[in-house]
Amino acid sequence: MKHRGLSEKELIANLRERFKPSDNSVLLGIGDDAAVFRPGTLPLVATKDMLIEGVHFLPDHPPHLLARKSLGVNLSDLAAMGARPLGFTLALAAPARLPVRNVDGVLAGLLHEA
Repeated sequence: MKHRGLSEKELIANLRERFKPSDNSVLLGIGDDAAVFRPGTLPLVATKDMLIEGVHFLPDHPPHLLARKSLGVNLSDLAAMGARPLGFTLALAAPARLPVRNVDGVLAGLLHEA
């Protein structure tokens, strides 16, 4: 991945320098697919991988399978950190012309995978 001439590694180093935690509640921050926080007594792992059309899937990919894949890659990140899932959030960027049936397909896929 390149961003304005920076490699992914350089971009992460730049972000790490600019966004340093203000306390010790961040046990593992930027640099991996997941971050580890300790907001209370137990550590909490958070992850968010986005799938991008043309990079991770083709435009005709079935919406329900895309949703299952999206949740699956994030669950894989949690498993790699030895964490158990508690829930998930959804970030969906879609064109205004996206048919409602496709959104319904995404939601159905998420419910199935969850």
